[in-house]
Amino acid sequence: MTTNTKWLRCKVQRGMFTRERAVQIELSDGRVMFAFVPASDVEEGAGTDEGRVRVRFVSASDGCWVLLPAENPNPVPVKEFNLVG
Repeated sequence: MTTNTKWLRCKVQRGMFTRERAVQIELSDGRVMFAFVPASDVEEGAGTDEGRVRVRFVSASDGCWVLLPAENPNPVPVKEFNLVG
């Protein structure tokens, strides 16, 4: 298993606090997940809700998993084509 930093395509909205953003990501099974992440780990698109969130990519034998930026991250299954960089 290897880990490295990647960008994950997502939809971005303002969070409850100025230094956080709410992101919406698509999971590998098509469901949608919402999470609050530090604004410093998000790149927002100009004039759109499309953006990217910095994640730690975990390549495992059972699919594509990432760790979102959080104090206690849990692995999240995502579609590999949504990863950038």
